[in-house]
Amino acid sequence: MQDFFAKCNMVIRSELDFQKSGELIKLPFYFHIRDVKNDILTDKNENELETYSKEMYFQNKDCEQEEEYKQYLRFVDLKQWTFSDVDEDNPLFVKEKEDYVVKDSDSLYTLLVEHLGFNELDFQTIKIFIQEKQAKLLISFREMCDNTLEVASGKVEPNDVFMILRCAYELNHYATVFEENKDKPISEYSYRELCVQRSYMARKCEIERLQMEESLKKSKK
Repeated sequence: MQDFFAKCNMVIRSELDFQKSGELIKLPFYFHIRDVKNDILTDKNENELETYSKEMYFQNKDCEQEEEYKQYLRFVDLKQWTFSDVDEDNPLFVKEKEDYVVKDSDSLYTLLVEHLGFNELDFQTIKIFIQEKQAKLLISFREMCDNTLEVASGKVEPNDVFMILRCAYELNHYATVFEENKDKPISEYSYRELCVQRSYMARKCEIERLQMEESLKKSKK
């Protein structure tokens, strides 16, 4: 069970390279399944899920271009991009141990655009990169939930993970199992919350169906 909840903290880390004025810039990105919010219908298939993930963070038509680009930059892991030769009075940076890191996504935007020459094409590259990583994360997480709960396995007996979730949902009447969704309406649940619930309900229906089929066979003997 601990292993299951460890997997529920699924993360993807990756770098995206840019060449600017002969210098190689490696932007480190961090994607955590916890941060994916629910606008997803949990009965979507993988192709629909992938299509959705390519649009999910970028649909705010009222968002100005600068603010839209800053949304992309919130996935950059600022603590993994360190600098040593920085003026201590530079407002874009803060001291982190022996090095400096960019203060926040607003400061990162200023650094990239005004000092490193990032343009619209570069931000479109970042956008596509994020879309691909998000799609991979969402699909991997859904597969993990189905596999762990043994959805469509044909097994009559539930496993330990299923029984723990059953205690949470049906005996203790927990609406959620993840802290980020506590006291929130279902429309604000994270994707991982609804994905676990979907896999649990799919497995529950399967077990009930198999048990009913077994009972019918016994009654005919």
